Amino acid sequence: MEMHVLNYFLSMIICHLNNVLLIVK
Repeated sequence: MEMHVLNYFLSMIICHLNNVLLIVK
């Protein structure tokens, strides 16, 4: 497993969660 790929997915998930939180607010 590569850390770069893991970090990439984590960044995408965090961005997605931030967008969802903004929409919920």
